Amino acid sequence: MKSAKILALLLLVMLACTASAATAAYLVVVGQDYSQSPAYARPGDTVTIGVPLSSTSTSSEATKLNAYLIANDNYFELIKGEEHFSRFETSATKTAIFRFRVKENAYPAAYNFTVKVDYYDNAKPITDQQDLSFEVSDYYMLDVENVHTSVFTAKKGQAMTVGAGIRNLASSEANNVQVTLVPVTENARESFIYTSAINIELGKILSGESKPVVFGLQPAEKAEPGTYYFEVEATCQSCEATGKEGFSIEVVGDPDLMVSGVEYAIEGKSDKTLLQGDPFSLSVQLDNIGKGKAKAVKVEITTDDAFLGVKESYVGKIDEDDSGAAVFDLQAALGAETGTHPVGIKVLYLDELDQPRELTQSIDLYVYQRPPESPVPTLLLVAVILVILYFVLKLVFMQLQIMRAGLE
Repeated sequence: MKSAKILALLLLVMLACTASAATAAYLVVVGQDYSQSPAYARPGDTVTIGVPLSSTSTSSEATKLNAYLIANDNYFELIKGEEHFSRFETSATKTAIFRFRVKENAYPAAYNFTVKVDYYDNAKPITDQQDLSFEVSDYYMLDVENVHTSVFTAKKGQAMTVGAGIRNLASSEANNVQVTLVPVTENARESFIYTSAINIELGKILSGESKPVVFGLQPAEKAEPGTYYFEVEATCQSCEATGKEGFSIEVVGDPDLMVSGVEYAIEGKSDKTLLQGDPFSLSVQLDNIGKGKAKAVKVEITTDDAFLGVKESYVGKIDEDDSGAAVFDLQAALGAETGTHPVGIKVLYLDELDQPRELTQSIDLYVYQRPPESPVPTLLLVAVILVILYFVLKLVFMQLQIMRAGLE
């Protein structure tokens, strides 16, 4: 009986020693719930993790604590693999920060890391370690590629399409793929009419596969000229990030030329009485009342044979809210019939998309008969010539007489 009591006492002592050793061995414990940035690590990423270290003692402090991260160097390259603490207060929790790079050959999978710690409990060295699970994620990234528009520049009401390819860059299939046309410019949504859905369901895309999408839209009548920006965005059920690619559409205004006035001025005269044979200039005034530039503006006039001269005038560019003039130097023919003569005016120009535009107008010019010229100026001129001739002949005779007298 006495031997049994002694044996029981020895067992209690052994248990107490074991508990004391266990307590000493776990004076600081490594937590498994670590923080990670970025949240999803992929091949090629640099990752930072924060591993919590907690003191389990309320009476003893750990000193000279060193923490080490041990990882498979075939797949991970350590950048900062150690953390050091000179003392670890009782009941304290501190974070060991480690940094490493996931190598490109790391497959998407779960990997085991080991965090090893060594420290002193009073003068006694303690070593402990904890295994952690670290996951390398698949990309699950959709790439929006080859975004293109059917036209680069559009007018109001002009139908156009936007196309793109959606490629799955992940090593596994992407499910529930959705593609959206997103207006980026503030007023782009209300400035366009969407002739197709702006959300397209593509369903499943296999690894490495690309599927096309096409959107239809056109600038609304209220769209102001300018550049509008959009994005094609793609996401899926397992995608942590949205693939996107931007593009722009240039909306141009529509020029609108009008003939605001036609004037003529007769050379050497202040009145508007156009006589047969009168030279005169004809001016056609043009105003651009539209929302775009009128380019390569040219004015042509057509008349009967009552008017002579060049009947084409090049004006050039007329900006929005600006004006220009075409001037023609003409002459009423001497044989022009008196009365009204029609003059056709044709204005030719190009809009912002170099499409030809044209407008026509006509006016009437009245030609009056030139009155017969008075004979008085002609008779006066003849008289002057006769007088001059008389004096010239008289001077010649006088010179001849002087020459004869000298010979005698």
